[in-house]
Amino acid sequence: MKIYSITWSYLIFGFLFFLSCSGQGEKANEGILLFKKVNPDELNISLTSSIIKLETTDSCLMGDIVQIEKDDSTIFILDTYKKVYAFDCKGNFLNRIGVYGEASESYLSCPFFYLDKKNKVLSVVDNARSKVLNHSYNGKYLSSQEIQSPEDIKWCSKGMISDDGDLLVYRLMNPFDNFQYALFDAENSFACLWKNYSYDPIRLKDHAVDFSNRPMADTKEGIHFILPLCDTVFQFSQGNIIPAYRIELPLPMLPKQFFKEELTTRKSYFSMVNNLAGDKYFSGFTDIFETSTHLLLKYRDSYIASYYLADKKEQKGSFQQLKGGTDLKEIPLWDILSATEDEFISAISCETLLDWEEKVENKSSIHPDLKKILATSQFDDNPCLVFYRF
Repeated sequence: MKIYSITWSYLIFGFLFFLSCSGQGEKANEGILLFKKVNPDELNISLTSSIIKLETTDSCLMGDIVQIEKDDSTIFILDTYKKVYAFDCKGNFLNRIGVYGEASESYLSCPFFYLDKKNKVLSVVDNARSKVLNHSYNGKYLSSQEIQSPEDIKWCSKGMISDDGDLLVYRLMNPFDNFQYALFDAENSFACLWKNYSYDPIRLKDHAVDFSNRPMADTKEGIHFILPLCDTVFQFSQGNIIPAYRIELPLPMLPKQFFKEELTTRKSYFSMVNNLAGDKYFSGFTDIFETSTHLLLKYRDSYIASYYLADKKEQKGSFQQLKGGTDLKEIPLWDILSATEDEFISAISCETLLDWEEKVENKSSIHPDLKKILATSQFDDNPCLVFYRF
């Protein structure tokens, strides 16, 4: 019965997706919140921020941060070395979670982990061995589950547990199939319930492409997710998919049919997007982050990292370039990597921080908390986390 209801909801979704992303028909907008485009100064948003330095110890020497998730007072981090760490909210190192290696209770790959916040369990997805390894928040190994569909999990890149206990997974654009998302029965057999949402006709058929670093946001309403070259944010909850928000764009969306000829001549998805979009079309959203009050969508303005920030209550937002230069606030708005109910979170390496400090002409403008961190930081220390509230 569960598979049937999800399949039925997908059929409905497919129709709505066609309408809302193609701009056809007024009925496509029924039930969708339209976020109006305004100039940045019309949004009237203030920014407060705080910063913590992650403790550096012999047991915790991190690479660049790939994923950040927060539950209550614990922050979990996956780095480029495929290691998962737990810190408290002051940045103190608590413990490692899981072991990278060949042993039966270890993992060989970890594109992402996910949290079961109700049961306080962190699960590492090992798509190299088609397994999910479950751990308590203090790092104790609990159990493992075999994933019943190795090929369906192989290209996974991100995933979140839905409100009915299933795992919604985002999949890379790859040479072997064209499916963007898949759903797994995480509570029972870990079988794939469905995989859908075609990448065609924009799929590159000779190599893998990760169009998004964060294509999903966990909210009280459900999982919100995005699709390439689409102006709509969708919601997955209780096995159903509906359009949630539609964004008024600064330019018409880049038509997907433009890719047909370019696919034979270009190898990079984003170089194609930038080449085809130019100053005539919008190139689509690449990441989504959401708090209870604000929505942040990343996109590329040519090759420049940019973002759309919206006030959800006012249902309006502005398109802005993401600048981390010396002319900004006492703590600049660095690249966002995660979000909680209340805050957006970015990570910044100490090397980048120290380099940034050298370029700031008016040192007195730097936030006092940031000054303290800079005074005790070395280039190879663990990164800092910056928390923003709008």
